[in-house]
Parts: sequence; C-alpha cells; structure tokens
Amino acid sequence: MFNFQSPAESAVLAQLEGKCQELLAYLRMYPQDRVYPAAQLEELLRNLGRWEQVFMGFAPQAQQLSMMGYGQLSQRLNFVLNDLRNVTGIYRQMYDNALRTQQKQQDIWTNARNDGLRNMQRAGDYARSVSTTWVQDMMALNEKRCLYCDNYIGTSDGICPDCERKRRLMGL
Repeated sequence: MFNFQSPAESAVLAQLEGKCQELLAYLRMYPQDRVYPAAQLEELLRNLGRWEQVFMGFAPQAQQLSMMGYGQLSQRLNFVLNDLRNVTGIYRQMYDNALRTQQKQQDIWTNARNDGLRNMQRAGDYARSVSTTWVQDMMALNEKRCLYCDNYIGTSDGICPDCERKRRLMGL
C-alpha cells in the first residue's frame, strides 16, 4: 500500500514535528525519576495544558486533510495527543504525590509543635504544682500544722502522730 502525502500535509506534518521537538526539549528539563515540589509540578501541568492546546490547533487542518484522503497528519496528531495525555497523567500523579507528601510534612510539623506546646504546658503545670505544694508545706510548718492532714500539732515536726503511724503501716 502506498502512502501518499499532499504538499500541504507534508508542510503541516513538518510544523507538527517541530512542535513535538520543542515539547520534548521542554520535557527533558523534568525527568520523571526526580522529585519536584508541588508548585513546580503545578506549573508544569499548566504548561502541558497549553501544549495540548497548541497541538489541538492542528486538528482542523488534520480533519480537512483527512476528508481529502490524506490521513497521516490526523494519525500523527492523535498519537501525539495520546502520548501527551499519558505524560500529563504521569506528572499529575507526581503532583498528587507531592501534595500528599507536603500535607504529611505539614501534619508532622503541626503535631510536633503541638506536642512541644503540650509538654511545655505540662512542665509549667508541674512546676507550679511543686511550687504551690512547697509553699503550702512551708506555711504548715510555720503554723505548726501536719503536712498531711493539716491538723494543728503544736510542734514544727511536720507530721502528727496519727499520720506518722499510717505512714509506717504503709511502709513509707
């Protein structure tokens, strides 16, 4: 089977191939084996959408030539568009993964910050509790009250006989 081209189809095919080479040169700047920030991939996806529009610009000519019996441009254009959509899908997946990773990192930092704040709050609460207890014990000793039951004992020993007995029984 012979594959004939009209001069018009040959010229438009050459333009299409030129655009394909430009796109390939652009895509070489974004190897798929690397990790990119979500913002960079978002920009790449926008540009790939623009490239699709560039190639869609060939569709009216391809359709017209196809109706005249010259289908090579139409076949090549369909192949290029399918390939571009596949590549766009791969980069979209990379973009989605980058967004998920970015969200996980933000969650980790948020959790770490919240845990740190909670720990600082607990440490402050504990320090206040110890301080308050110490002040209360010092006041009890000065007022000659038992440190445990707060009853007046008349001496500065700090523990009444009942509390002392209970502590011995408990092994403290």
